[in-house]
Amino acid sequence: MKKYLITVALLVGGLAFVGCESKQENAQEELTEAQKEAKEASAEVTEDLTEAKEEATAKRQEIVAELKQEEREFLVTMEERRMEIKSRIEKLDRDIDKANSSEKIRLRAQRDRLDTRLKDVDNDIAELKGGLKRDWKEFKSDFQKNIDELKRDLKD
Repeated sequence: MKKYLITVALLVGGLAFVGCESKQENAQEELTEAQKEAKEASAEVTEDLTEAKEEATAKRQEIVAELKQEEREFLVTMEERRMEIKSRIEKLDRDIDKANSSEKIRLRAQRDRLDTRLKDVDNDIAELKGGLKRDWKEFKSDFQKNIDELKRDLKD
C-alpha cells in the first residue's frame, strides 16, 4: 500500500509539474504573441500618423493655393475699380470745366468723394500686394463696403 501511495504521489507530482510547465510555456507564448501584436499595432499607428500628416500638409497647400488665386482675382477686380474711379474723375474734371458756378460746386463735391474712394482703393491694393496684416475675410468685406459706396457715388 505504501508503494501504491508513493506511486500515486509521484504520479500526481509529475502531472502537477507537467501542468506547471505547460502553464509557463503558455504564458511565454501569450507574452510573445502580445509583444508581436503590440509591435504591429505600433507600426500601424505610425503609418496612420504619417499618412494623416501628409494629408494635412496636402490640404494646407491646397487651401493656400486657393487663397492665393482668390487674392490674385480680387486684385484684378480692385484694379478694375480703380480704373473706373479714375475714368469717372477725368469725366468730372471735363464737366467741371464746362459747368456753371453752382454746378461746379456739386461736381467738385462728387470729385472729392471719388478722390477719397480712389485713395481707399489704392491703400487696399497696397495692403494686398504688401501682405495682409488682417484677416482675409475682414479685408474682403471692408473692400466690398467701399465698392458699394463707390457705386452709390458713381450714380450721383
